[in-house]
Amino acid sequence: MQRRRDVWITCGARSHAIGKTARYDQAGFRSARLDEADLRNARLGGAFLVGASLRSADLRGAYLRLAKLDGADLSDANMHDTEGLTQAQLDTAHLSSGTTVPQGLKGTENAKG
Repeated sequence: MQRRRDVWITCGARSHAIGKTARYDQAGFRSARLDEADLRNARLGGAFLVGASLRSADLRGAYLRLAKLDGADLSDANMHDTEGLTQAQLDTAHLSSGTTVPQGLKGTENAKG
């Protein structure tokens, strides 16, 4: 089993590790590179993820209510059991056939890309 790599975000002079169960409510991640990030159970409510790359990210159990996903690349991301995610949010993102979405939501047939 492959271990997910640690992801670091630099804000000013400080670097912060992005990780599971962390709180990023209303954080700005415009065009951030979060490929393969382990964001299980992360609190991303209202986060600004416009244009971010989350390819193969593990978002299981993450809270995504009101997160801005316009143009975000969620190819092969695992979003099983996310909370607060809507079809409208998914419809603005780029998904692939490998993207896992919560039950009751539609994947690639409605999304960009």
